[in-house]
Amino acid sequence: MHVIDKIIDSIPVSEYYPEGAKNIKGVFFLIHGHTCSKESYYLGTLPQRLTELGYLVVAVDADKHGLRKAEPYLTGSNAEKIMAMLEVVYNTCCDIQWLYEKHYSILGGKLGVIGISMGGHITFQMSKFLKNIDYLIPIIGAPDLKRHYQEAKFSLLSDSQQQVLCPWFDKLLLTPNDLSKSSQMLILEGEVDAVVNWRNALDFYNLLQTSGFHHVLFESFPVGHQVTTEMESKVTDFLSGFNL
Repeated sequence: MHVIDKIIDSIPVSEYYPEGAKNIKGVFFLIHGHTCSKESYYLGTLPQRLTELGYLVVAVDADKHGLRKAEPYLTGSNAEKIMAMLEVVYNTCCDIQWLYEKHYSILGGKLGVIGISMGGHITFQMSKFLKNIDYLIPIIGAPDLKRHYQEAKFSLLSDSQQQVLCPWFDKLLLTPNDLSKSSQMLILEGEVDAVVNWRNALDFYNLLQTSGFHHVLFESFPVGHQVTTEMESKVTDFLSGFNL
């Protein structure tokens, strides 16, 4: 694969192209975790695996991250960064929607979104922003962000800070009605994750199953908040049409 770094309307991206590919199958957006960036060392083998399957991979610096790093991620406290993450999630979803509609939809083919940790949160949310997504692959992410904050973040915030976040919880509320039944989803979680409770995604998966979403797969692993080689291989198998 070869990589081209670009800034498209102030949004920094890295485009990973399949080596020698004449026909690209489609585009996969790849999103990193909170306080990380689109640099390759945060993305594991996912760019390589996806390009080997014939996809153009577009790794995006999330809002206020990477080359567009801004407060509170420059000098802010941990609590301030926790407060900012919900806005980052929403704004990055808008960025990906804009990038696809204005720059990448012309490629045709399949559309996929894959993300890690905060990128996993964003991947869940993207079904509200683009209805033609073929593949959604959230990894160690949370679909219910209000529950995620109640379980993992509220203890680090004051009562007044918690109240400020309520409008964001409403804006980022995710229901089965937000998903297209034509989208295929693979959810991967760690069972001993101290950052994101894996049962958050499991409960959402069970809700989707009872709501008639039969192209959604869920698998958990006995690991913490990390992406393992086994998880990466599950992504490859899923996109290659193998049974998990």
